[in-house]
Amino acid sequence: MRALTLLALLFAIPALAGPPGGGPGDRDRRPVLELIEDVKERELQILTLVKENDPGRYEQLMQAKEDDERSYWRQMIHVARMVERFQGDPEYAKRALEMRELQRRVKELAKGWAHKNAQEQKAARAEMEGVVAELFEMKQAERRERLAELQAKISELENDIAERDKTKKAKIDEYLEQMIVEKVDL
Repeated sequence: MRALTLLALLFAIPALAGPPGGGPGDRDRRPVLELIEDVKERELQILTLVKENDPGRYEQLMQAKEDDERSYWRQMIHVARMVERFQGDPEYAKRALEMRELQRRVKELAKGWAHKNAQEQKAARAEMEGVVAELFEMKQAERRERLAELQAKISELENDIAERDKTKKAKIDEYLEQMIVEKVDL
């Protein structure tokens, strides 16, 4: 059941502002071929979950596999990363689900707009404004969270640079010693 919940949340991703993995510095830096191999091992499991929970998405994946295998594997890597992110951060998954529900509500209110009379449109617009404002605030909170994470990483790098500057001479000497000293083979 947990896997189904995770996959259901996976499809809330468009509601989230930002790149997969939480931020630019969090992306998996392994070579693409290695990522594809990892995802290939879980392909059947991922596709089964997608088919059960979002048949439309499953059909898109199958069409991509038939038409453009590179696109298919990019999408599968994205799906696998999102599943991992949801498993590692339940709060993120919860927010994603809430955002998806808000987006669904806005679409529902906008549906049939042309067939609504002026009073119905006014009421629907007022409700939509409230829902969109809430969605906006949630996205802003996500962006602020990502900014704080990036600022923490920047601070860590600045500290690392400062420490290395303090030990510059020792680091240079150590490197030179490694280059100059011949290793003795006994």
